[in-house]
Amino acid sequence: MRSFVVSVVSISLVASAVFAHSGVKNEDVMKRMKQMSEMASNMKVLGAMMKQQQPFDLPLAKAAISKIGELSAETGKSFATKAEDPKSEAKPIIWDEFDEFTKLADALTKDAMQLQSSIKGPENLRNVMATLGGACKQCHSKYRE
Repeated sequence: MRSFVVSVVSISLVASAVFAHSGVKNEDVMKRMKQMSEMASNMKVLGAMMKQQQPFDLPLAKAAISKIGELSAETGKSFATKAEDPKSEAKPIIWDEFDEFTKLADALTKDAMQLQSSIKGPENLRNVMATLGGACKQCHSKYRE
């Protein structure tokens, strides 16, 4: 049953990502958008567990947190080129404040790796979501349309 739920959630997220990314012309922007969508997909897995819409699964939770850390570690590299596209949600200020932008991504990487190693059960999910969600919000509020 767990794999069925994960499959349905994954298919839904992929379908919505494909729709959201339709019409993107710049290859670098498309890669960034896919990276951010994958990060959001992993957050949604954790959120579904926290809301008890999906049973808690420690290996799956650890994998989702770890993937968020891996993806955030690649953020600086993904945004190193100032690529633009009308569909992009990245604000130009990213490249004006690139050091600050990458510091936020690095902080998310560090937080994710720490949380991945410390999560023990569903009682930890609220803290995981607050920490990771807060890091996402801090970056999005300044650097995303």
